[in-house]
Amino acid sequence: MTPKEMLDLRFGTVLTPVLLPMIYRGVTALAVILGLAAVVGAALQAWWLGLLAAVVVPVAVAVVIGLTRIACELLWYVNELHEDVDQISERFARLEGKVDELAADMPKLNFLRRGAATRYRPAPDSGERPANDADAS
Repeated sequence: MTPKEMLDLRFGTVLTPVLLPMIYRGVTALAVILGLAAVVGAALQAWWLGLLAAVVVPVAVAVVIGLTRIACELLWYVNELHEDVDQISERFARLEGKVDELAADMPKLNFLRRGAATRYRPAPDSGERPANDADAS
C-alpha cells in the first residue's frame, strides 16, 4: 500500500482488504497495552483494586478484541458482497441478450393469457354455485 493509493480521491484502489488486518492488529495491541496499564494503575491505588482489575480487565480486553474482530469480518464480507454484485452485473449484460434470443424462439403460450380474472367466482356467502359445478350435477 503506497501513499498514492491512500490518497486516491477517485477510489480506484480498494484498500479495505489491506487496512482491515492492520486495524485489527492495532486495536488488539492497544487493548492489551491499555489493559495492562489499567491493572498496574489499579494495583498502585489499592491492592484489592489491583486484584479486581486483574479479573475484570482481561474479560473486558477479550470482549473488545472479539467485537473488533466481528466488526472487521462484517466489513470484509460487505466488501466481498460488493465485488460479487459487480461480477453479477457484468454477467447480466451478456445474459440479457441470451434471454431475448430464447424468448424470440419460444412459441406463444396462449393458456397463460387466461388468468383467474376471466373465470366467474361467486362470493362465498351468496349461495350461488359456479357454472362448472352446475354443469357437473
